[in-house]
Amino acid sequence: SMPVRDAEFFLYPRSSSPSGPSDVAVNRGASGIDGIISSAAGYADSSDNPTTLVVGDLASLHDLNAFHTIARSSVHTQHSHTPSLSSHSPPLTTVVVNNDGGGIFSFLPIAKHGNDVGFEDFFGTPTSSFAFDKAADAFGLPYEGASSFDEFKEA
Repeated sequence: SMPVRDAEFFLYPRSSSPSGPSDVAVNRGASGIDGIISSAAGYADSSDNPTTLVVGDLASLHDLNAFHTIARSSVHTQHSHTPSLSSHSPPLTTVVVNNDGGGIFSFLPIAKHGNDVGFEDFFGTPTSSFAFDKAADAFGLPYEGASSFDEFKEA
């Protein structure tokens, strides 16, 4: 949920810059995290343009099976390791913002009570123990990791 809020803050209003995205589509799912990858895969398959999904780690975990579907139905182009859903569709690149669950619930009023109410136990969403590189490998999908903006630009 945090990446879509960040995108709303930084991407809108849409820039007329030629280097910016030509289209922006948003799906927050039923509870903000349901089916995001699957929705992006459907959008990419119906689009005439390469598609980039920016999604949080927690939302990715809630739709991890979508990577299996993408991997099974993907066709790799000659010049890219980025999967396309079919021979006619452009590639889908998925950027997972791995921010240990994003802390979206820390904005709730109860968060100020912290350990007194077991906030982290009941509302925390840590994802640091999950390795997205291993998930990509398990599904046979390419993976590039980045820990800094410079690394991200290179990936």
